[in-house]
Amino acid sequence: MSFKNNRTWVHIIEVICLLVICTSCSTTTPTLAPTTVATLPPTPDQPIETSQFELLPSPTAEAIEPTVENTNQVDPAETLINNGIALYEANDLEGALKTFNDAVLANPNSAVAYYQRARTYLAAGDLANAIIDLNQAILINANYAEAFNIRGIAYMQNGQYDQALADFNAAIGLKPDFANAFNNRALVYFENDDTAKALEDANQGISLDPNMAELYLTRGLIYAKDENYDMAIQDFTKAIELKPDYAKALFNRGIAYATTGKITEALADVNQAITISPDQAIYYLYRGMMYLQNNDNQNATADFRKVLELSQDENLRKQATDWLTSIGATPYALWNLKYRTKHIPGKTTSF
Repeated sequence: MSFKNNRTWVHIIEVICLLVICTSCSTTTPTLAPTTVATLPPTPDQPIETSQFELLPSPTAEAIEPTVENTNQVDPAETLINNGIALYEANDLEGALKTFNDAVLANPNSAVAYYQRARTYLAAGDLANAIIDLNQAILINANYAEAFNIRGIAYMQNGQYDQALADFNAAIGLKPDFANAFNNRALVYFENDDTAKALEDANQGISLDPNMAELYLTRGLIYAKDENYDMAIQDFTKAIELKPDYAKALFNRGIAYATTGKITEALADVNQAITISPDQAIYYLYRGMMYLQNNDNQNATADFRKVLELSQDENLRKQATDWLTSIGATPYALWNLKYRTKHIPGKTTSF
């Protein structure tokens, strides 16, 4: 199969929220890390919308702060909170949740106990309970920037962008050097198609923390959305330099390469992303389309079948099924080169 030109590689992004929890208690605060899908041919009848965004939490050490505000008392929940954090970082969410429940019972006035339990709920995908706990943490401590930030992430994951924007604004107002919040607010602007404000926030985040790979991923997505693929590739490359096993950055750079007609480079990046994260169905979908670009129906078929094996997402499964059905058709029956182009780069969020 051959394609007339690179315009068939369209910018298409579906919001796939990938929650990434920070597992270290460092003093730096992670930020939103965008994952871009640059451009690829749409499946028959339907444009592909593919994008991932990643949420990174604030460091646990920073989140703890004083567990009893404005007192010199020993917090009865402190040991439980520390134990819960250890379980959380070991990815034992069930054990962490139980321990944070005990911490809340031990000290119902601990904003940190509610915050840490909320992070655990969010990691488990329980947005409703995460928001309830964050509301309580903020009620107890109205200056808790990290709580506003993580609640903004929960709202964003729930599609409540106005509420998310308000919370990221609050987090930045309380903590003007909060790179994570700038990254996350950039993603809200990105979702609202305001790339100028998104770029401004991403730049500010990078000025605050120039070694945060996720910020370059986010900015790369913004550039890709504006069809500035050279700058997007530069930022994805920087993200990979800072974080060599960053599958999302490799995947997005691969899509950007494909958009500019560099299929060999694109395949190399997506192959590496799959080696790092072999359970991401969307990677196989896009690699399958790249194989089709190279007239390699055999490998494309294997990748589309892998999507069906890995994913229960209706859109991804439809794309893979449509491609599998189409592969048996003549090359010209496969393509309608008048597909509309839709540019929506991927995103990321951080706690």
